[in-house]
Amino acid sequence: MAKLKPIGLSFKNTLEDEKLYEWIYSHSNVSGFIKDILRKEMKGTTTENNQREVIKKEENLIDLGDF
Repeated sequence: MAKLKPIGLSFKNTLEDEKLYEWIYSHSNVSGFIKDILRKEMKGTTTENNQREVIKKEENLIDLGDF
């Protein structure tokens, strides 16, 4: 197997990115934490209902899930 190259991640100088950066680096295994999130996303197993919209065709409404 060929050697894989590292992937860099840049953050902007905004309050939102600063909070995200601090949250990511609050975990002891940053690389493993990020890989776990990406694997879940790749497999489609994320459970964040607030990011998913289900359109109910019969009612023509958007279901934002449980909050």
